[in-house]
Amino acid sequence: MTDLSWLFERFEAVADRPAIVWNGATYDYAWLTRAVAEAERDLEARGIGAGTVVRLEADFSPRAIATLLAMTGREAIIAPSLRTASQAAKETTSEIAALEHELAIAPDETVTGAATGRRAEHPFYGTLRERGHTGLVLFSSGSSGTPKGAVHDFGRLLEKFKVRREALRTLNFQIGRAH
Repeated sequence: MTDLSWLFERFEAVADRPAIVWNGATYDYAWLTRAVAEAERDLEARGIGAGTVVRLEADFSPRAIATLLAMTGREAIIAPSLRTASQAAKETTSEIAALEHELAIAPDETVTGAATGRRAEHPFYGTLRERGHTGLVLFSSGSSGTPKGAVHDFGRLLEKFKVRREALRTLNFQIGRAH
C-alpha cells in the first residue's frame, strides 16, 4: 500500500485544528482521519483495491477528500471528475480511461458506485501496478476538443509534500459559466 503514514502523523499532531470548511461546517483533522478509515472500509467492501481504475465523481467535499486519500492508500488508479461534467463527457472519459469502477459522492455526501465490468489493460496502468503505486488520470479537452487523458504516478507526485513547509490556508472554488 502507498505509505501515507507521514501524512496521518501530521494530521494527528494537529487533530483538533480545522482541516476543511464546507457549506458552513468545519471538519478537523481528527474527523478527516476517521473519515479516511471509513472510506477505506467502504472501498474494500466494494472490491476497490490496488490497481483498480476508478472514477471519483464529486465536488471538493470532505467525503470526497477522505475517499481520495483512502483510494491513494489502497493504490487505486484515480480518475477524478467533477459532478458538473456532462453525461457525454463522462462516457467519453470512461471509455478512454477504461474505468473498472465508478464512484459518485452526492451533495449530501452519500457514496454510490458500481463496477463497470471492464478490465483496464493499458501498459501505463501495468507499470503503476508493478510499482505498487497510486495512479492519477487527468483529462484535458485537447486542442481538437476531444478529451485526452494523462496518467500520472500519484505516489511520485506526493513525494514533494513529505518535506515540511509553512502551513497555508487554501480556498477551493469552481467558477461556472452562465448559461
